[in-house]
Amino acid sequence: MGIRSLSLLGSLLGLTLFCLFLLISEIISLPAFIFVFIGSTVLFGFNIWDRKREIVKEVHQWIKKSEVEIQKRQWNCAMKYLDEALILKPGYTKALMGKGYCYREMTQYTKAISIYLEILKEKPDYVEALYLLGICYFKERMLKKAFDCFEKVIVINPDYIEAYLFLGDLRKFEGNNPQALEYYQQYLAKCKDEKIAQTVMEKIESTKTLIDELCVHDR
Repeated sequence: MGIRSLSLLGSLLGLTLFCLFLLISEIISLPAFIFVFIGSTVLFGFNIWDRKREIVKEVHQWIKKSEVEIQKRQWNCAMKYLDEALILKPGYTKALMGKGYCYREMTQYTKAISIYLEILKEKPDYVEALYLLGICYFKERMLKKAFDCFEKVIVINPDYIEAYLFLGDLRKFEGNNPQALEYYQQYLAKCKDEKIAQTVMEKIESTKTLIDELCVHDR
C-alpha cells in the first residue's frame, strides 16, 4: 500500500471517529461542542501521527535512491537525494554520513569535515564519524587534529583497531618511533586478518630497525 493510500485511509478513519463522537453526543444528550472538541482533538492527533509515518517512509525512499546512485558513483545525484531526506528529517545521521562519504570520494575533504563535525556536535561519541573525521584531517595534513580524533576513538572503543594503525603512522611521521611501535603492536594484538597482520609486522620490523639505528647513532 502506497503512502497516499495510507494517508487517505488515515483521514477516513479519523473522520469516522469524529462522526461517531457526534452520534454519541446525540444519544446521551450531552452538549455537542464537547464531543466536537474531543473528536477534533483525536482527528488532529491522528493526522499528525499519520504524517510522521509518511515522513519516515519518504525519508527511507530518498535514502534508498541515494544508495543506488552511490553504487553507480554518481556522487552529486546521490547528494541531491540525501538533501531531500534531510529536508524532511534535519540532522538525520544516516543521510549526513552518506553525504560525508560522497564528499570523501570526491576528495572534497573540507566539506566532509564540516559534515562529520555536524554529526559529532549532536553525537560526540559516535566513533565512526570521529574516525572518518580523523581520516579527513589526515588527508588535509592537519595531523594534530587527526591524531586527536584517532586517540578519542580508541578511548571510546579500544577495539576500533584501524585507529591504532593511523596513530602509529602519525607518530612515525613525527619521528616518535618508540610510540609508533607501541601502536603497531597494539594493532597487531587485535588484528585477525593474516594478510593485514603481515603488513603490520613489516611496519613493526622497520620501526624497530629505525630505533636500533638511532640508538647506535646516539652512542
